[in-house]
Amino acid sequence: MAILNQQFRVIAAGQRGLVSVKQAQASGLTEMDLRRLVRRGWLQQVQPRVYRLVGTPDDPFAPVLAAVLSASEGHEQGSAWRPERTARVRLPGLPAVASHHTAAALHGLHRVGRLEPVEICVPQGHRDELWKVIVHRTRRLEECDVVDVEGIACTSPARTLIDMAAKVDRPMLTALVDDSLGLGLVGRAWLKRRAEALRNGRSGVGLIVNLTADGAEGNFRSWLERRAAFILETGQIPRPIWNHPVHEAGRLLGIADACWQTARLIAEFDGLRFHSTPQQRRDDATRERNLVLAGWRVLRFTWQDVEQKPQTVVEALRTALATAI
Repeated sequence: MAILNQQFRVIAAGQRGLVSVKQAQASGLTEMDLRRLVRRGWLQQVQPRVYRLVGTPDDPFAPVLAAVLSASEGHEQGSAWRPERTARVRLPGLPAVASHHTAAALHGLHRVGRLEPVEICVPQGHRDELWKVIVHRTRRLEECDVVDVEGIACTSPARTLIDMAAKVDRPMLTALVDDSLGLGLVGRAWLKRRAEALRNGRSGVGLIVNLTADGAEGNFRSWLERRAAFILETGQIPRPIWNHPVHEAGRLLGIADACWQTARLIAEFDGLRFHSTPQQRRDDATRERNLVLAGWRVLRFTWQDVEQKPQTVVEALRTALATAI
């Protein structure tokens, strides 16, 4: 009689209630045992080679892991790439990883990220039929392009942006680059390096190279800042220094969104991401107080100001610059 032994339960507990066929066999169960356990209502088959322990709490990431596990077990040796063991990947050797919109969701890129339908990436030539999964194939996926997020092997932030470049328009790709840099998901130099290495034959990747090139437009931490920069340029406001560290007497007072040093004027553009929690608002108030005491003038603008009243932003800054002491 087939029973769910301790080894099987340990595996399931560490994988969101999921166990692959090979893992089940390693625990002592046969494929016939698994089918019997499904009929008895103890297991649910969620992908061709993956089962879920019935009663496991719902988990939005479980379908992603199930797809990765199933595609990996359906992999035939000799494919063009095989991620190797690294300190960042806790599922070494898997020939399938979450990618594209699914990887974007795992990384917190909510503009385009979504967990359904699940998207994964497998080696070119890999043939596998998964249930309700979009399968992408590639000839090249290097070790540095694979990371672990929530216990799931997926494309790195840089590789995710490169893969998404062909799926979104230029404004959206620009916003995704800004989001990734602002959230600290990837460094500007590393993103540029990977984009240059992978741009040949990939649509849209040239834009990532341009956005991260030396001497390109300021290193914006958000799409709101980039939008504000466009408004200032259109309104013929002198170009500020973006995301400038402000020091006084050897002490860092803060990072100014936009800074006009000669006029000792700072503009802060408050999006929800960095200014929504009580702690963030307290930090904003402390930073602004220190800047004002040091002789800086600080003007704050909201998302609504930038998007709905851009002329008000331009006029306020023009007046402040004209009255600089």
